[in-house]
Amino acid sequence: MTPWRDRALGMPAPLQLLHGDHATPRELAWVYMGALAFTGGFLVAFRQDTAPLDPLRLGVLVLAALDLAGGAIANLSPGTRAYWRSRPASLRMTFLAVHGVHAAAVAFVFSGSGPAALLAWGWVLGAGAFLILSRGAARGDASAMALALAGVAAVHLAPGLSPAAGLLLVVLIIKLVFSFGAGGRASGTDS
Repeated sequence: MTPWRDRALGMPAPLQLLHGDHATPRELAWVYMGALAFTGGFLVAFRQDTAPLDPLRLGVLVLAALDLAGGAIANLSPGTRAYWRSRPASLRMTFLAVHGVHAAAVAFVFSGSGPAALLAWGWVLGAGAFLILSRGAARGDASAMALALAGVAAVHLAPGLSPAAGLLLVVLIIKLVFSFGAGGRASGTDS
């Protein structure tokens, strides 16, 4: 008998973009506890950078950190991966493009990080398109990790990047290049 923490739960329609059609209580706990732990740790580790923020910028920062960390974890779960692998490439590319809001949030919260944020978003779109449209071995986890690491290195060459903004952009690239873009082809349609 399967323990309760490993039983697949059907996800309501609004949560399917995050968790796919099914998720286990264990996966849900990892996503939400991981997002909270990352955000709390981020705020503590970078308190010198975050303490002087006005309430609007701090709120944007907290929402972005929660979504980035939770999404990076969720995109590694089998249910989320299977869900997105079965969606058309155009929808998957739209999903990547919409995440430009995260890059904009980083640039808004941390002045001077605009060039790095724009580079990160452009890298996500380019690397994501390569992974989504590739076939065979070029689409695997090793390719996704190589592209993610190259993106992290490129972004950190941009001028004006603070360590706090840099960490958020690293998570953005991991979330959307490695976590979302990696993995083999699912049995669903992938056109």
